[in-house]
Amino acid sequence: KLGVELDDEHLRRKMVGKCGPCFLGHKDMEEAGGQCCNSCADVQSVFKRKALRRLKWDEHPLCRHEALLADPAKLVGVHEGCNLFGFLEVNKVAGNFHVAPGKAFESAAGQLIHEFKPFDSNTYNVSHLIHSLSFGVHYPGRQNPLDESQRILRTGSGVVQYFVKVVPTTYSFTSGRVITSCQYSVTEQFKKANDGSVQGYVLPGVFFIYDISPIMVTFTEERPAFAHFLTSLCAIVGGVFTVAGIIDSCIYSVGGGGGGLSL
Repeated sequence: KLGVELDDEHLRRKMVGKCGPCFLGHKDMEEAGGQCCNSCADVQSVFKRKALRRLKWDEHPLCRHEALLADPAKLVGVHEGCNLFGFLEVNKVAGNFHVAPGKAFESAAGQLIHEFKPFDSNTYNVSHLIHSLSFGVHYPGRQNPLDESQRILRTGSGVVQYFVKVVPTTYSFTSGRVITSCQYSVTEQFKKANDGSVQGYVLPGVFFIYDISPIMVTFTEERPAFAHFLTSLCAIVGGVFTVAGIIDSCIYSVGGGGGGLSL
């Protein structure tokens, strides 16, 4: 709900044709002519351009969402979760994707860094339910091990790591159509946020660490030949007659038919 109602794009659509104030709640600040703040990005831009250090952009009503992202500890009072769905295109090399608290940005060295308060890491709730996770398009008979799996944390926090082994797979239909997809196996590991064996702080979150297998699996549909059908049919008929003969023999023996009749 917060993500939808306070998202920048949603706010811009809502404020079309309007001119929102940039210094709401600050009567000592004069609004410049033609200056409008219809999203948090506008507020941040104005505050940065005017170098307003004594004012905090995250106190502006339009920036409540971004303020929560910058300080996820404020989410304690928000009793709702997130529903994530979508698609990712990744290179055919080992990597990972994850869901973690804090605002993410790329450092000068090319590393992905999450901005969050490490002292509050034990308060982040990383409980989750995975409805579906797949690699590639669906093909008949495929099973995804993580579908409908869940991890619920009653107390504390930590990092949940799923180590996924992705196996390239092709499926050939009898019609000649071929599907190129993947299947995977998975193992998991959980590490507490206050784990004393780890130096520093553990970034809470859910991590999917995947590796691509060099081996490919191929499934091929084959239509049984007519001769195979006849052989199977004869085997079934012969089995039925054999079983019927055994049952008839047992009934004859139990009924005393072996004594015969004397004339």
